[in-house]
Amino acid sequence: MIILIISQIIAVIIDAIIAFSNNKKKILILTFSFNLLSFFMYFLKKDHVAMTSYILIISRSFIYLFQDKLKKHKISIFIPLTFILLHIILGLKSVTTFWNLLPIIAPCIVCYLLWFEKKRQNMRLEQALSDLLWFIHNIYSGLYIVSISRIISISLGLIAYKKNFRKTKPE
Repeated sequence: MIILIISQIIAVIIDAIIAFSNNKKKILILTFSFNLLSFFMYFLKKDHVAMTSYILIISRSFIYLFQDKLKKHKISIFIPLTFILLHIILGLKSVTTFWNLLPIIAPCIVCYLLWFEKKRQNMRLEQALSDLLWFIHNIYSGLYIVSISRIISISLGLIAYKKNFRKTKPE
């Protein structure tokens, strides 16, 4: 499964770039790429719960690329709420173990933060929580290299948070 190993290494690189990026459009594009790659990895592992979740995540990521235009409409709030609801409904239909709840909860967190959160600092903390949930699920699923990616992402996100916290801290 050399393809799976290479995919996981690429995911680590993308995740590291996202952790230090402050440009929201760049974050959205990289997140979309990461999500496509993640779907492919779960497909190779035949993890149907995560695959179902990633079909929604990819759809959401694509729509979120255009959120600046979409947010101009009053009904735009229904976009993230619809995706959160779909994650919960479809996810709960495929839950067989406690660990299967993690790929349902994590995307709901990200769905919220990428649409509503304006402060990059808060996004870093919320992303760390989501990455922690995916880390646990990936260990359970046997995706060890991408699990390292999640630890790296959590670490880099928290380092970036601390670094930027000093810059934004009132004197």
